[in-house]
Amino acid sequence: MKKYILVPYLFTFLFSCHNKVQQNKIKPVTVIHSIIKKDSLTEDSVQQTVHGRKLDSQYISTLKPIFGYRFVVTGNFKGDGKTDTVTEHYFDTEKNKETNKYYDSIDFDTQMAIAIMYKSPYSFITCSDHSIDTLSVCKGGQLFGLSYLKNEGDLNGDGTDELSYVIDYADYSAINTCHLVTYKNGRWKELYSFEIRDWELPGLPDAQTNYGLFGIDSLHAGSSNDSLNKQAEKELKEFSGFIVRSGKGKIKVHTFNEGEEVVKVVNLNKVHLKDVPN
Repeated sequence: MKKYILVPYLFTFLFSCHNKVQQNKIKPVTVIHSIIKKDSLTEDSVQQTVHGRKLDSQYISTLKPIFGYRFVVTGNFKGDGKTDTVTEHYFDTEKNKETNKYYDSIDFDTQMAIAIMYKSPYSFITCSDHSIDTLSVCKGGQLFGLSYLKNEGDLNGDGTDELSYVIDYADYSAINTCHLVTYKNGRWKELYSFEIRDWELPGLPDAQTNYGLFGIDSLHAGSSNDSLNKQAEKELKEFSGFIVRSGKGKIKVHTFNEGEEVVKVVNLNKVHLKDVPN
């Protein structure tokens, strides 16, 4: 297991899923304590602290886990006319099992540090039709799973529905990427990706993120208020997304260019399909 030492100096840290992130996605984040990667260290040999609080398995065991929202979407993803269901998973690769995304009543720095140091999380999507391969979202990265997943319908006219998704990165930057993927020739392929802002997305049930001028200010995780969670899920389902059909095989995407909001027309029949890494 890779370990990290949090030391009481003012530095920056940077983590990413290299083949899933635009170069400007994960910004260096300044915090009170830096995270320095160390290999071949045991938990007893390091002092892991955030804001003066030692982070270890004993402390984490005292926290209330919040499972977090999991997206479930239906559609004809294989093109056989049958309706299948795709489901989001958030996996702890250290314990080799599905895990909670958050903990109750702790600050965002601590949420992020626990995810990075103790889970090495893997976010992926499975289908009820087991002949459809797993869609790998991000593995071993700095993330809390997905912040968005939608069936966009058959956008390129090939008879299969397309999926769009946004990764919920455990960072302070509001700059993110929307990925548009399709299932073709037995594999998930990326049709197109474009820049978005996290603050454009509705909040998730069990987790409400507050944004300031430069990105995330705080994260409130909890599952006790059912009415708030039901309202959050309603707003999530009603969110229209970033993609609109615009003629045969064409879409309009709401995106950003050098910080300015723009609408871009994309001909999906002329884009180069990319393999989604396993």
